[in-house]
Amino acid sequence: MPHASTVWVSVDEIALRFGVSRNTVWRWSRTSENKFPNPVRLTPRVTRWRLADIERFEKALAGASSP
Repeated sequence: MPHASTVWVSVDEIALRFGVSRNTVWRWSRTSENKFPNPVRLTPRVTRWRLADIERFEKALAGASSP
């Protein structure tokens, strides 16, 4: 069970954060090669990502693009 203090973000929030479409976020989550975090199903109709996982992914991208 997810921890109560976890901050959750929606597909819309992630799409806005990265400047991509919702479909792109879902495609990233299905493709293991880019190491995008897996979503968590909170209820049968609600799926979210942990903000900490998204931030970790961003840091990994920034580190990979540094010379």
